[in-house]
Amino acid sequence: MARILIADDEPEVRKALVRMVTEAGHQSMETSDGLGALYDTKELAPDVLLLDWMIPELTGGDVLHALRNDPNYGSVSHTPVIIVSDFVEESSRDTFLRAGANAFVAKRDDLDGMKRELLSTIDCLITQTL
Repeated sequence: MARILIADDEPEVRKALVRMVTEAGHQSMETSDGLGALYDTKELAPDVLLLDWMIPELTGGDVLHALRNDPNYGSVSHTPVIIVSDFVEESSRDTFLRAGANAFVAKRDDLDGMKRELLSTIDCLITQTL
């Protein structure tokens, strides 16, 4: 079981992501903005952070930059981050990965497909960090 922090400003998206990870046996924690994502990552040290790219207060890019580069977040600087976003273009994926994300999962209407991809990605990242 992994501890997953979900950072998304859309309540219905957070609810769906919480359901996906908890049904798979993971523990979920939630926040609705970038500042909360940084604070909770530092305080709660999740195993994986699911991060929306377009999130209020600080963008996903700002959160990643702080986590990967700011010495204040050194203890959690290697937390695996999965960007969960509506931006599905190849150039967006490249931007996410260059910014320090470990992986990307597209938000989509096919929730079963999204769930399979998300859980597979979480499992891969957890296995890599063991």
